[in-house]
Amino acid sequence: MIQELSEIKKRRKAAGLTQDSLSKLSGVSQAAIAKIEAGKIDPGYSSVKAIFGALEKVGKGRAGVAGDIANKRVLFVGGGESVGNVIKLLKRRGISQIPVIEQGKVLGSISEKTILDEIAKGKNMEELSKDRVEKIMDSQFPIVDRKTGIGIVEGLLRENNAVLVSERGRIFGIITKSDLLKLVRKV
Repeated sequence: MIQELSEIKKRRKAAGLTQDSLSKLSGVSQAAIAKIEAGKIDPGYSSVKAIFGALEKVGKGRAGVAGDIANKRVLFVGGGESVGNVIKLLKRRGISQIPVIEQGKVLGSISEKTILDEIAKGKNMEELSKDRVEKIMDSQFPIVDRKTGIGIVEGLLRENNAVLVSERGRIFGIITKSDLLKLVRKV
C-alpha cells in the first residue's frame, strides 16, 4: 500500500492537477491529500479509493488540454472595485462571472448570482452598488495547470462557474461552460 500511495503525487502532477483540484474531483479534503502525499497520515480505504478513482477518470476524459481551449484574455477585478462598476463590466462584456485578482494573487470571484443573492437578502441596489467586491465576493475558481486534461476541466465546471488556467504559477487563461460548448460540433 505504501508504494501505491507514493503514486498519488506523481499521477496528480502528471495530470497537471493541484491538490485543490484533486480534492474537488475526489471529495477528499485538500489537507488530507497533502498529508497523504507527505506520508504524514495513513488514509482510510475509502479516501484512497476516491483519490485513485478521480485520477483514473482524468485519463478517460475528452482529448485535449486546458491550455487548448482557455480564453487567454482574462478579465478580472480587484477587491476594492465597487459592485456597481462590476455590474457595468459584466453587462458590457456579456459575461456572468469574473475572478477577483490583486497583484497576481487570486482572491475570489464575483458573479451575477452573487449579486442577485445579495439583492434577495434584502440589500437595496443603490447601497449594493457602492459596496466593495471584497465584501460580497465568493470563493476563488479552481486553478489547473495548462496541461490538465479537458475531462478534468469538465468535471470541475459541473460544480464551478469557471476554471482558471495557470502556467508556471501565473494565471494563463480562463475556461467557462460556454468555452466547453465550443468543442461540440454542429449536428
